[in-house]
This record gives sequence, C-alpha cells and structure tokens, in this order.
Amino acid sequence: MKRLFRYAFIAGLILLPSLSVANASSTAEAPVDKAVSRVTGSKVYIAVTGLNVPIARWDGFSGMMAIDAGLEIPDDAERKRAEDLLPRVRDSLRQSIHVYMNSSYPADSVPDLDAICQRMQRAIDRALGPNIATVTVASAIIHPYS
Repeated sequence: MKRLFRYAFIAGLILLPSLSVANASSTAEAPVDKAVSRVTGSKVYIAVTGLNVPIARWDGFSGMMAIDAGLEIPDDAERKRAEDLLPRVRDSLRQSIHVYMNSSYPADSVPDLDAICQRMQRAIDRALGPNIATVTVASAIIHPYS
C-alpha cells in the first residue's frame, strides 16, 4: 500500500506542472506561429511546414525530401476554414509530394519543383475548392541516407 501511495504521489508531482501550464494556455489568447512571422509579414499567408516524404527505390529508401510550403488565401473566412482544416491540408500536400517522389522522380537527380508545385496546387484545389488558395514553395531539401 505504501508503494502504491508513493507511486501515485510521484506521478502527481510529475503531472502537476503540466496541468498548470495547460490551464494557463487555455485562458490565454491563441499563440502566434513564430515560423509564419519569420517567413512573411503577410496576413493572408498560412505556413505549412514539415512536409517530409521518404524517397523509395527498388532496394529500400534512399532519402527524405523536406518541403516547407505556404498558402496565400486572401479571403478571411476561407483562410479561417483552411486553418481549421490544416491537418487535412497538410496530409493532402504530403500525399501529392509522395506520389511525385515515388513515381515521377528519377533517383539521384534534382526534383522538378514546378511539377511538385502543380501537384500541390491540384491537391489544395481538391481539399479547399478551386481558386481559393495559391500554393507557394518556401524551401525544398533532399536528405540522402548514407
């Protein structure tokens, strides 16, 4: 019984700071994404970072492609809707990059960013509707596996 009480007490001490932080963050204003403010000062831009896609070859994976993109959405209501659907938007973008990297991309070459951007634009048009958002690619990096 003493051991159970000791474990419960230690668990309570560990979890107590996280509960106070969660309570403080729920009463505060929504945090501003610092990555967005570093990329652009535009109010119509939504950053979509962390689009990581493995590069497959016949003998396994040869590397990873990391893309940071953004959506320019001038309409406030549509931008709010896109922010609410951001996990779905991110998944649509990741799938479009994944299809390119594992079907159209010749291994050990420079990826065609125009083709990737066109695929990403089609994915966004399917996810949010046509002519609502414009996709921009902020960065694209290939990380080869050794």
